[in-house]
Formats: sequence, structure tokens, C-alpha cells
Amino acid sequence: MDAALKSHTDAGMTFDATSKTDKAALYKVMVQVGKLEGHKALAAMELPFPNGWALSEGSLSNLRKGQYDAHRAQVIYDWLMQHRFAQAHAADKRLFPETSEQQFQRIVDERAIKGRLRVVTGRSGMGLVEHASQRRDDAVRIKAGQAFWFELELDTPGYAVALQGHQGKWVPFALVDGTEMVAEVRAGVNVLPRMADGVADTLREMTSLGPNQFVFAIAQTRRFSTDIQSLSEGCLSNTCVLHRIATVLDV
Repeated sequence: MDAALKSHTDAGMTFDATSKTDKAALYKVMVQVGKLEGHKALAAMELPFPNGWALSEGSLSNLRKGQYDAHRAQVIYDWLMQHRFAQAHAADKRLFPETSEQQFQRIVDERAIKGRLRVVTGRSGMGLVEHASQRRDDAVRIKAGQAFWFELELDTPGYAVALQGHQGKWVPFALVDGTEMVAEVRAGVNVLPRMADGVADTLREMTSLGPNQFVFAIAQTRRFSTDIQSLSEGCLSNTCVLHRIATVLDV
């Protein structure tokens, strides 16, 4: 098997570009996705190819049977993964399963509370603070290297963990003394991350340019994990509550 094609199955992916069965299923997905955008079958199959694909009505029979080039199939699969994943997943969950990160993002989109998690930024050289979340921007803008922290307002006490989401990846970060991942939180306004004495332990971001999101998960027990799969299961079983704020990191 071609190494470039084999790597997708070795990495745990469920699509085999050399399999006629998978290619036939992929054809159905591509046609369904194209139909959602008003394209007929031939036009849908050409969407992943900027320079076109010389197809005719006579090609459809072979495409339906999965009788087409493996490299073409891989291009189609990768295009759907990158540009139309939600639609492809809805059409064929076996061929396009959610990763743990994608599942967590969906749960965040569906369930996270907005408006109770705020970013506080330090204005360079002025010795003042600014509640950046009170600006009119949909996402709080933060300058690379600028100090910031969070204020989280809660109705009930509990325990919190926090994650930063950037380009489809989720990374937890410490909330107490730069080492402890779980922070006890109270009813009212909580400063996070914080030192042991309650003073803000400011963050600075230098590399994750562009859109970011920060999510705080709140549970009633200290024994909960920053593992994405565990958090997803906890949120689905209503044992944790999510709070989210979007940011943009500028140079």
C-alpha cells in the first residue's frame, strides 16, 4: 500500500483510499454534501479539485461502485475533513468519526455559558486594568505578550479546570501557583489563574496568533480530569458546567 495512503489508517483513521467499499461510501458522502450546496453529482465530485476533474455522466456508474483512483479518493476525503467535516460526519459517522477534540468543541458550542467569564488585561505602561470583555468586539483582542487573567462569576462554589483552544487543539493550563490544574472556586467573582494568596497569576501568550477560546469547566468534586474525553463525558452527563470566552491574539 502507498505510504501516504496507509498513514491514514495507521493513525487510527477509518478511511482506506484503496478500498472500493470505502470509496463507494465516500462518493455517497460527497454527493450528499454537494447536494446541500445545490450541486448535482458531477459538480459535487469536482469541488475538491480546483483545476477540475474530467468526469462525464458515464463516470457516475464507476464512481458509485468505488472504482476510481485512490489518490483522487484521498484528496476528496481530506477536503471533506478540512472544509465540510460537520456535513460529512452527519452523512457517514463511520467514515468521518468525531475525534475527542471535535466532540468537545461541539459540546462547548452547544452548552457553554457566555457572559460570566471575563478577560482582564493590563494596559502596557499605564498601571491600569481594562475589562476587555466589555468592548464591542465579539472576541476579546489581546496583544502578544500582554498580561491578562480571568474573572469567573459563579452562583455556587465548586472546582474548576481550564483549557485553551487553538486550531482544533485543547491544552489545559494551571490555575493555582502555576502548578495546580484544579482550583477551588466560590460563589461570586473568582480571579483565575491565581497565586495561593488569591492574587492574579497573570498569563502571557506569544505564539497562538489569531482566534482562540478559553473554556472553564466547573464541577462539584475536585476529582475531575483535564482529559478531553473525560470532560466531554462529564458535560454530557451534566456533572460539569462550561464557561467560554473567545479571544483574538494580535501581534
